[in-house]
Amino acid sequence: MKKINRRTLLLVVGLILVTGVAMGITGHEPSGATIDMVDNANGTLAVNAHLVQDKVLLHSDGLATLALTLQAPENDLAGNAPSPGVDLVVVLDRSGSMNGRKIDDARRAVQGLIEALSPKDRLGIVTYSNAPQTLSGLLPMTDNHRRELSAMIAGVHPGGGTNLGGGLEAGLALFAARPMVDHHCKLLLISDGLANHGVTDPHALGRMAAAGLSKDWVVSTVGVGNDFNEHLMTTLADYGGGTYTYMEDPAAFAAVFHQAYRHAVATAASGMTVSVPLNNGIQLIDAGGYPIETRDGRASFNPGGLRFGQTRTLYLTFKIPTKTPGDVVIKDLQIGFRSSEGRVRTTLAETFIVACVESPDDVMASIRKDSWAAKVIQEDFGRLKAAVADALRDGDQQQALQHIETYRREKAAVNQVVASQQVSENLQKDVEALGGVVRDTFAGRPEAVMSKQKKNAKTLQYESYRDRRDKK
Repeated sequence: MKKINRRTLLLVVGLILVTGVAMGITGHEPSGATIDMVDNANGTLAVNAHLVQDKVLLHSDGLATLALTLQAPENDLAGNAPSPGVDLVVVLDRSGSMNGRKIDDARRAVQGLIEALSPKDRLGIVTYSNAPQTLSGLLPMTDNHRRELSAMIAGVHPGGGTNLGGGLEAGLALFAARPMVDHHCKLLLISDGLANHGVTDPHALGRMAAAGLSKDWVVSTVGVGNDFNEHLMTTLADYGGGTYTYMEDPAAFAAVFHQAYRHAVATAASGMTVSVPLNNGIQLIDAGGYPIETRDGRASFNPGGLRFGQTRTLYLTFKIPTKTPGDVVIKDLQIGFRSSEGRVRTTLAETFIVACVESPDDVMASIRKDSWAAKVIQEDFGRLKAAVADALRDGDQQQALQHIETYRREKAAVNQVVASQQVSENLQKDVEALGGVVRDTFAGRPEAVMSKQKKNAKTLQYESYRDRRDKK
């Protein structure tokens, strides 16, 4: 570790606490590390949790981070275990703005999906404009049904407004009408515009998407072009336990549809819930960007699911009381999910102890280089991209550049102590490239600037979404 005088040390620790950075310098295995193996019908789900920082400074903001890694087993679906069936509902925007290439590409992509599904799968199709229209309930993919659905989708034409909520509600109703408990249920909602009919509030729509989580109905969203509300689409995906995809080019419809189907087939754990008790004044203030619900003394969030062979890491940021010195315990963290055998729930046996101390040196010594660097790249830089995206959307170049400069200054100050090569490269390459995107966005004629604002804001927001939630 590089030497640093005490005054600079206090400054660096202050930056850590103000910005919520969870950093490390010692390279040792963090205290409170645990690996639980959760029985699953097709193997085990590995849960690894450790504190990135196990000390906070007295009278500080008291922010500490727990890294939670979830790993699904490998599974050869070509082996003895048969692949499960999939119930897939496509909810397609057919408002007037979908006219032309968008609707043509969407129709072709649905036609391709009809051919790709296996006979054990079922497909339902809902379209929406001013009001929803159910083209078909969930139909098994027999030859006759393939022909019927192909004819139906060929007759879809755009026109009218965007009653997204009505489409979502009608799509979810298809799962309720013909349930099949051993199938993976996935709803794929597509939109290219702003919800302007029916329910339009993002959180009200999010609650609609969340209504099916207890039944393992997954809602994923696809935003097409540059005129939809990306915050609404991520809200729906987060509440619905699914994924959000930004698709600038309608030609990618087919690839997105096939990926949604492949991921549904390969589901190892769905409807995941993470829950932690909030004892002794602890608060959970962030969980990779997911909505957090606090009830009956516990905070919980729903990070979606895992495919076979997939590993995801989420960073949980806690606010620890710092009025008096002493230890605070985080324990009884619960993971719940659905496997092919039904619901599974486990409570991690390990406790995680965060000490509130008076010495900045002790805080610095309690945290680990590797974990800090990983969190900076995934979590902190993801937050930066989201903030810059919002500034671009608002047309505020100065604010976007200020976000970048603040991030650069604070991370550079901490990295003088940590000396992480990963973070150095992030500051030298990624942050510099982000500044270039901002400057380019506001260069040119007004109409070109407006177009670049929409496109670049959506691109950065999508990258932030994938990074922070580890949706790769």
